[in-house]
Amino acid sequence: MAASAGNLSKRAAVWLDPGQKSMSMTLQDGQVCVEEGELHGHYETYWNLGVQKWCLIICFSARSFCGSCFESQAPRHLRPLGKGVYRTHNNHQIFVTNDIDNPVTVGLPCNSISCAYPDFRCQHEFVYCHPSKAEECLWLGWKGGIDPKVSFGGKEPTGKWSFHEFPEIHETPTGIDRSRQILSVTFHCKGEESKESTTLYGVVAGTTDVYRTIGCTYPWGNRIYVDKELEILYNWHIVLVCVQMAQ
Repeated sequence: MAASAGNLSKRAAVWLDPGQKSMSMTLQDGQVCVEEGELHGHYETYWNLGVQKWCLIICFSARSFCGSCFESQAPRHLRPLGKGVYRTHNNHQIFVTNDIDNPVTVGLPCNSISCAYPDFRCQHEFVYCHPSKAEECLWLGWKGGIDPKVSFGGKEPTGKWSFHEFPEIHETPTGIDRSRQILSVTFHCKGEESKESTTLYGVVAGTTDVYRTIGCTYPWGNRIYVDKELEILYNWHIVLVCVQMAQ
């Protein structure tokens, strides 16, 4: 299993950790630097014979700054979800080596849903990454051509979804692109409509197709969490990676 520190050319990257703000960084010549340019660790890529793919090891330095997640020197082993997207083996953290001119490319872990529900027309396909759980499929589309519905893991479409603008006077978590719309998704993982909940997602800055949880909808309205409140979302910090936009 040969390792190489130079397989990834200089590029921007984002580290997504549940309950933490997004961390922007740069990869070059085996080094990991935060956006201020300070060295915070190193990385290596290696060919994994078991999965026949290039995987990634990141080792963050013990030297860290206040509020960051870089407290441990233990290596983080990451497997690829697709081009430009890696996920740690414990399914907690996601690393995106991405920019707007070079979008990520991933494949769905499930088969197409169109045959199972012919009256459901898919509009958006996502890989759904829940902390500590394996990837699932999330389809957003139209049932009967008029009703926005959600299919999770290939189950019968239920719930609803929508896009809407950010409130003008509201702080947002670090690393979220306010120029892009909020994605609101309502469903229950087992299709039980009486137990549905609504999660709000924002696009990760520097990407076109990676969303992360920024808030929830409650009976009294939407709530978007700021950086210091993100720990509330630790067990519900979902990341969505867009697979395909229907034409």
